[in-house]
Amino acid sequence: MTQMIHRYWSKEMRFLWETNSRKFYYWLLVELAVLEARENLEEIPKGVHARVREIFESIIDSMPNPMFQEFWDQVTSAIEKRDRTIHHDLNAFIEIMRAMIILSNNDFRAMIYEVDDEKFDKMLENALAHVTDNSDASYFHDGMTSYDTEEPALALLFQDSCSFINNGIAKLEMALKSRAVKHRGQLMVGRTHGQHAQPITFGIKCLNWLDMVQRSQMAIWESARKYEVMKLSGAVGVYGTLGPEVEECLSKRLRLNPVIATQIIPIDYRARIVSEMAIFSSVIEKIANDLWLMSQTEVGEIREPFGKKQKGSSAMPHKKNPISLEKLRGLSSIVRGFSIAMNELIATSHERDISHSSAERIIHQTVFAVIDHQISVLTYVINEMTVFPEKMLENIEMTYSTISSQKLEMLLKEKGIGAEEAYRTVQEACFEAVNKKIHLKDIIRNNSPVFELVETGVLTYEEIVALFDWREWIQNEDFIYQRAGINKDVVE
Repeated sequence: MTQMIHRYWSKEMRFLWETNSRKFYYWLLVELAVLEARENLEEIPKGVHARVREIFESIIDSMPNPMFQEFWDQVTSAIEKRDRTIHHDLNAFIEIMRAMIILSNNDFRAMIYEVDDEKFDKMLENALAHVTDNSDASYFHDGMTSYDTEEPALALLFQDSCSFINNGIAKLEMALKSRAVKHRGQLMVGRTHGQHAQPITFGIKCLNWLDMVQRSQMAIWESARKYEVMKLSGAVGVYGTLGPEVEECLSKRLRLNPVIATQIIPIDYRARIVSEMAIFSSVIEKIANDLWLMSQTEVGEIREPFGKKQKGSSAMPHKKNPISLEKLRGLSSIVRGFSIAMNELIATSHERDISHSSAERIIHQTVFAVIDHQISVLTYVINEMTVFPEKMLENIEMTYSTISSQKLEMLLKEKGIGAEEAYRTVQEACFEAVNKKIHLKDIIRNNSPVFELVETGVLTYEEIVALFDWREWIQNEDFIYQRAGINKDVVE
């Protein structure tokens, strides 16, 4: 799975999800915080937490660094090696951590660097045999179930990931806002049902995209905030081994809110985040699709960035294929698919089964990796794409100004022509203009009853011509920009 999505991972997202290093680090933080809480509550001997924490101090201090230390990578490999033997990654983690507490630094290093699996297992099992009652190692994970460790840790990992995604969305918003400001007043044709409709500006089009992105950012952030939760309530959620007071202390230490849970926190918390990610991915697809349609040869209004040495086709050297936009559209289907999968995982049996675990291991890393990549690629395209204003103006006239049909219809009704007759008169004139490739104003003035209105002075030819001043169509553009929070004096 890692190899399949490797090309779509940024360095930062790879740091969080590619290996188990970050996950095990958060597991360690949770376990140490539980020791601290229990010691403060006088449930375990004084000094246990300080002594255990001192052993892991160098690891904890190194974690903020983007690159994990080689030692922790080796510890991670040792946990994974043990997992292949006992088929339980949390138990493997506990065993390696307890061994690290018991053994001297040299003995522990010798164990984790042992390449022979049988020798490694024997060294570990010999070390664990020395875990006696009331030893420091015996209190590590004492009274807890797997998901008392995993749930708070996963919430912290989601916090890091959502925070990074949020920063990426902010950059995308800046790119879209910059385009909206730059192309304010840039006339182009608006399209509905794939057909020319009425004039719009490229700036307003960018504002629509920006509004959708901002809405998704708020929804993702809100769902992420709701998932700032944890549990330390035991195997079925009734605090059978550790009391609520330990959970309360842990929640304050980790800044997570304790919630009602079984062995696990209800999966709908994470499903909501993935669902919002899927909606946002669809927003990205909508923007990419609009730009892709605008980049078609016969439209030619924009072109995505194309490198100096880039190749568009193996067979046709003339092509500049919009591969980035097409990639964005394809990746959205992956995120939507995983959103459906997450919703299906909500229905675990009773207080918990393991059906959700295997799927979530794939879903989380993939969704975050893909969304992060989509944000990065779309931001790059928005910032670096080439816009062709002259082509936008040319395309407005492609349908011989028939896009002014609604205003023409309204003018005829204002001059006394019935609604149905006005509609049919304008419709026939528009069809004739396109068929004969003649400007609509030249067709309409010779049509009855328009001709009769002109002859009697009720309607002037100047009034007809004024309908084709495209600037009149966008006279409320400033109002739309103000609604988006962009004042008229804002410059690129």
